[in-house]
Amino acid sequence: MNKKFLPKLLVASVLVGGVNFVPAVVNFDTENLQIISVAYAKVENVSASGRAIFNFGEDDAQIVNTVKNVARMRAVQAAKEKAGVYVKSQTKTVNGVLTADDISAYTSNNIQILQVQYKKVPVQAHDVKGNDTGEIAFMYEATVTAKIDTAGLTAYVKRDYQEKQIIIQQNKDSKDNFVKVDKNFEDLRKDISAGNKNATQIREELNKLKKFIDDTILIDTKLAEGNKLFNQQNYQAAISKYNECLQITSSRADVYKNRGIAYYYLQNRDQAFADFNQAIKVDPNYATSYWCRAEIYCDNKNYEQAIADYTQAIKLNPNYAEAYNNRGVAYALLKNYEKAVEDFTQAIKINPNDSDTYKNRGLAYHYLKKYEQAIEDYTQAIRLNPNDETARKNLENLNKWLQDNESETDKKIRNLTQEIKLNPNDSILYLKRGLVYYDYVGNYEQAIKDFTQAIKLNPNASGAYNNRGDSYNRLENYAQAIKDYTQAIKLNPNDEYAYDNRGLAYSNLQNYEQAIKDFNQEIKINPNASGAYNNRGEVYEKLKNYEQAVKDYSQAIELHQHYLKPRENLKNLCESLFNDSEINLENKIKYFTQAIKLIPNDDDLYFYDDDLYFYRGYVYADLKNYEQAIEDYTQVIKLDPNASGAYNNRGNAYFNLKNYQQAIDDYTKAIKIKPNYIDA
Repeated sequence: MNKKFLPKLLVASVLVGGVNFVPAVVNFDTENLQIISVAYAKVENVSASGRAIFNFGEDDAQIVNTVKNVARMRAVQAAKEKAGVYVKSQTKTVNGVLTADDISAYTSNNIQILQVQYKKVPVQAHDVKGNDTGEIAFMYEATVTAKIDTAGLTAYVKRDYQEKQIIIQQNKDSKDNFVKVDKNFEDLRKDISAGNKNATQIREELNKLKKFIDDTILIDTKLAEGNKLFNQQNYQAAISKYNECLQITSSRADVYKNRGIAYYYLQNRDQAFADFNQAIKVDPNYATSYWCRAEIYCDNKNYEQAIADYTQAIKLNPNYAEAYNNRGVAYALLKNYEKAVEDFTQAIKINPNDSDTYKNRGLAYHYLKKYEQAIEDYTQAIRLNPNDETARKNLENLNKWLQDNESETDKKIRNLTQEIKLNPNDSILYLKRGLVYYDYVGNYEQAIKDFTQAIKLNPNASGAYNNRGDSYNRLENYAQAIKDYTQAIKLNPNDEYAYDNRGLAYSNLQNYEQAIKDFNQEIKINPNASGAYNNRGEVYEKLKNYEQAVKDYSQAIELHQHYLKPRENLKNLCESLFNDSEINLENKIKYFTQAIKLIPNDDDLYFYDDDLYFYRGYVYADLKNYEQAIEDYTQVIKLDPNASGAYNNRGNAYFNLKNYQQAIDDYTKAIKIKPNYIDA
């Protein structure tokens, strides 16, 4: 059949740069254990024994028969284990041996009991502490002869993953049923030895135990027949056998579950859903039933409910790798790829040899545009299963898309990541990648991780501390930035950039005194550090030490004429001072004159000082120095012929000098430029 009951693949399209990646559902060999051949495949006879001791009813035929049945069940389990050792020895594999679950499941489905012989052995009864009670107990030893045929191993391995998981789970269910019988038998025997029950109670319990054992043997026999038919893909005949089991008892969740799976394969989803519900009702702690029902929910695209069932299965069985995988698929189909990655990762942790889960996680990473991780997972999937064409196609298409569409920055990161894999102890590679994340991507968190790794590999890398400090600065974690800059300075006392950066961090924390000290030290190391003068000027401005601020901005401009920041700072400071009534007019003139001198008009830098002339002209007018005010307003008009305010203010200056005609001319020009200019 093409339909898989438990799909291991995330069946979806990944659209990346116009390229569709559509993984198909294909058949998979189990883990990395593909069998090429079976060496000397043949039928092997095995023999094993099992014993059962009891201390009541030696002369009661029904009790004796119950003891014999327990001994037989133990002998059969021992024979399966011995046959499994033989099966394992007969396999020839590419990458090791079949898993223990595979061997046990194959053996249980292919062993044939040929003969059972019983032998009565007298023994002395003991209490729960092992003391001789003096009671006479009796024991039966069952010896079974069986045969196992390994010729079907190749066909077993060629089954797809889902079918093998069903067979494995059927075998686990059978073992669990044996454990229940064995425990009930031993509990009753111990109660008798301890004297906890009288003869009447013992017989009542024995009758219950006999019925339980007889039913279990009969049901397990029919269940095994049904499972064999199921594994032969004769689902309707298997359902008939499961029905016979349910006529004996309606309290076996595993039977309902198996019948539900058979109905599922016959496309009878409603009946399958009903059986899974009944299995959960019979045994709410049976994890597999939730897993199966979740598959129905997935088929109906009810992924939220599927996730709830997978979650319950995981709660009941925390090592349920398949439930983690399938829940991851459901999350992915809801486009919650982060949660999907978490589940796939947990599934891989439990079963690191499952190629399909790597492929699923690779596809989820693909959706998240974490291409490097996707490549890693596709590659690992192929390594575990070289015949996985879907993983190969996904990897091929992703690499091609990256070559055609990846930005230069992404290529740098990918190439550096690849180099790091080859040279994981090279601190310089981490430093380089961290700088790419910082400078080109703006991913400061990732930059910090890389700089941290560089420091771990080379604790004396002062540059890594400085760069990590810059990243913390960008994230406004100034305290941590200061720690890193301090360490960088400790390693390299002449690192002017570390002083500069630490000074900025101190300034952001309003520790202006320490900031000035750092900028002073930077200037001491490099007297031409225009940035240090500018930064110190900003601190002085915050402290309202405007004279020192003007001096520092001026020095920064003189050292670096094309450094725009101090020009902007000086001009903005002058604008602030213009509106500051606490600054006397003479000082304002001094600051404006200094700014005009240092900030010439520069068409290349798109920087003009007409505002500075305007401010100074206004202050000259306040000082009644109208001639100088007229010169400044004239300069403003020269720089901006449409400066209506300059015409109006120059007109005022002419008016105060009683040059009324010139005043009228300026007012007229101001009105012409701005008709609604009320002041003009």
